[in-house]
Amino acid sequence: MKGLIKQQTSKEPEFSQLDKVLNKWFTAMHSEGNPKTGSMIVEKAKFFNDCVKIAGKCHAASVRAVT
Repeated sequence: MKGLIKQQTSKEPEFSQLDKVLNKWFTAMHSEGNPKTGSMIVEKAKFFNDCVKIAGKCHAASVRAVT
């Protein structure tokens, strides 16, 4: 595939902050051995999305408080 150039971007994904917060929650739940379902993950994603919109930031303390 000669001639193809790999496109690079410095733009962060639209939901990178939400991804980070949700990943912290998921990791905490996994390390405690708590089961997770798809619907639980979707519910927390919606909750954290609202948190990010309202507060501008969700701290790790917020993640732990809602588990």
